[in-house]
Amino acid sequence: MSEDLNLQTNHKIIRFLEETKAQSEQVLDDLPGLIAFIDRDGKIYRGNAQLAAILGVGFEDISGCSMASIIPEEFQKIFFNLLKQSTEVTETGALAEINFRDQENNISNFIINIRPNVSQDYGPLGLNLFFVVGTDITQIKSLIQNNSRMEIELQTAKAIQDNLFPAPMEVHQSKMSLAG
Repeated sequence: MSEDLNLQTNHKIIRFLEETKAQSEQVLDDLPGLIAFIDRDGKIYRGNAQLAAILGVGFEDISGCSMASIIPEEFQKIFFNLLKQSTEVTETGALAEINFRDQENNISNFIINIRPNVSQDYGPLGLNLFFVVGTDITQIKSLIQNNSRMEIELQTAKAIQDNLFPAPMEVHQSKMSLAG
C-alpha cells in the first residue's frame, strides 16, 4: 500500500516538473528579442521564436543550426571573438553590435550579449554552453540614419540660402561689432 502511495506521489511530482518545464520553455519562446543557448562553435541547442524566424526554420528545427549561418561574413569574426571573450567576463558577459541576415537576405541590427551558462558548467555531451540575448535595434539605427541625413540636408539648404540671400549689410556690421 505504501509503495502505491509513493508511486502516486512520484508520478504527481514528475507531472508537476514536466508542466513547470513546459511553462518555462513557453516563457523563453515568447520573450522579445533573440534568445539562444549555443556551444563554443556557435551550434544552437535552444532558441526562441525570433531566432527561428531569422533562421527561416520551424521552431522545432532550431536545434543543430549554426549562428554562423545567419551572421554575414564581415560580422562572424566579431561574433566568435565575442563568444571567446565572454568566458573571461562572466559577470556582465560580452556585448557588441552584430548584424543578422534572414533567409530573404534582409539585414537586422542587434545588440547582443553573450555570457557563459553559469548555472551549469557543462551542457549535453560535456560542452560549455553560452547564453545569447539580442535586442533588435534596426528601427533605432534607421531613425538615427534618417536624422543624420536630414541634418545634412538642412545644413546644405541653409548654406544655399545664405549664398543666395546674403544677410543685409547692417547684420554683417552688427556681427562684426559683437565679435570685436
